[in-house]
Amino acid sequence: MDTTKKTLLIDADILMFRFAFKHQKEVHWPNGAVTFVTQKTLAKIDIDQFIKDLLVKTHCVDYILCFTDKLNFRYSVLPSYKSNRANIIPPKLLGTLKKHMKNNHPWHTEPYLEADDYMGILGTRHPNKYVLTTNDKDFKSLPVTLFNWDKDEKPKKIEEQDADFNFHYQWLIGDSGDGYKGCYKIGDKKARKILGEREPAEWSAAVVETYADKCYSWEEILQQARMARILRSIDYNFKRKEIILWSPNC
Repeated sequence: MDTTKKTLLIDADILMFRFAFKHQKEVHWPNGAVTFVTQKTLAKIDIDQFIKDLLVKTHCVDYILCFTDKLNFRYSVLPSYKSNRANIIPPKLLGTLKKHMKNNHPWHTEPYLEADDYMGILGTRHPNKYVLTTNDKDFKSLPVTLFNWDKDEKPKKIEEQDADFNFHYQWLIGDSGDGYKGCYKIGDKKARKILGEREPAEWSAAVVETYADKCYSWEEILQQARMARILRSIDYNFKRKEIILWSPNC
């Protein structure tokens, strides 16, 4: 795949957490106290080199670090979004690395959007211009050129039908890490069976029927879909900069 003239969209949220945790060590004292030792300079060097290596591996000519906005539309869809992470103590270097990344690299934050949504919107609007990179499995629900920095040797194109399957699959099983549960007692095997028995054009109807059979309301079904969906260009009004919340056509 020719990526020599493409721009790399980097999931900066995951990147800064990754290196902030990597360069933080806990020291446990005999009296029960815990202190944190951080390697600020090494963390900055490490993250800069990682970005350079990403450009080499993807053969992209330039890049943009994509950050989540402080105001996130998903909280208006599901107020308890990511509430299961409330007790997680963020790494000490997080603010330092974010400032370093913004001061030394090209970056962008779009109002009300998460980094993955901004990446998904651009990547699906201009599929021949961008390569998306992250290690987040949810990006497989996007018909884009994707590079998983933990697994891939080169960027891979995700076909639209595969992306649609992955989205409907996620809609069914939910994501406990993000705090939305999906359909009751629907796991990996059941979800694949439900979708596998229907044609792609019927996937949305199959998911809706599965939820309805378990007495979910229409509002609850839509809520789970909108939590599972990483935005594509069709989900965004570029002129007004407004999110178009997804609804199934069934």
